[in-house]
Amino acid sequence: MKYIEFDETRKMDLVLLGRVAIDFNPAYNDQVKEEFKPLKKVHMFEKFVGGSPANIAVGVTRHGLKTGFIGKVSDDQFGEFVTDYFNVLSGKLNDALSGRLFYADFGSHGGNSHFKNGCFCELFS
Repeated sequence: MKYIEFDETRKMDLVLLGRVAIDFNPAYNDQVKEEFKPLKKVHMFEKFVGGSPANIAVGVTRHGLKTGFIGKVSDDQFGEFVTDYFNVLSGKLNDALSGRLFYADFGSHGGNSHFKNGCFCELFS
């Protein structure tokens, strides 16, 4: 488990709730031209962090907004890829829990929390 410290001097500009995914796109570079082929003919893929809320979080963070993201990652190499990407990109994740919902608790007490079971979304439905 990795802990990253937040800049506590300013409030969050935006907190996003939703899915994060890994997009596997056909590889395309000077040596490999796999795009625009039917899937059954593609042999090489590139991976990218995706999912609309995750993409928005990345974009607004790159524009200098202090951003939070609430999502779920798996307890495997895919989950590690996603959490490593967020940590390297912005250093904004304060709690990345394998196989569990991870989120930043932005309450006045400033602590970290997580759900071991269930879905965070159930609290809002």
